[in-house]
Amino acid sequence: MRLKNMARFRLQPISCVAFPVQAMNFTMKALLNSVLAALALTVIGVQRHAGPVLFLFIMVWPFWLPYSAYIICFKLQQRKLQVLRVVLWVGTAVLIAGVHYIRLNLDRAAADKIAARIISYSVAHGGYPASLAEAGLSLDALRSISPKSLYALDGQGKPILFYESSFIAFDTISYDFETRSWAYQPD
Repeated sequence: MRLKNMARFRLQPISCVAFPVQAMNFTMKALLNSVLAALALTVIGVQRHAGPVLFLFIMVWPFWLPYSAYIICFKLQQRKLQVLRVVLWVGTAVLIAGVHYIRLNLDRAAADKIAARIISYSVAHGGYPASLAEAGLSLDALRSISPKSLYALDGQGKPILFYESSFIAFDTISYDFETRSWAYQPD
């Protein structure tokens, strides 16, 4: 009789060990869904003109972050998973915003070089160049910033220089040669 009880006792720890493994697999599966969704949103959000994807975060976070705080504070079994989700989604938003910020600065630096070259040409020759080639620049230098960039002279001989914003489609950033500053122009 005692042998039967010992056999039952030995099986019990095996079933107890299986429960945390099952819970861990459930946590990993739930986190995997969030990772895949964040990865898909990141791939979409870092593309040129896809900056408005960040507005999705702004619309969802006022509801989701307080809910997450509630889960983290009061639901001990779900705390680790929810903390990982919050870190993942905040990291995704920061990554998308960071890519657009870096792209904005790189585009502006390249456009500043073009504007400076046009200004130096106008100082040396007393007028603005009719084309970028006259200023010693190629059209590819301007197109590398944005395919829809433009340099031209208007009917009065005033230069027009602008490039497309990388954050929102159809918005442009134009250079004012009188004030020597850039102006953001929403569509």
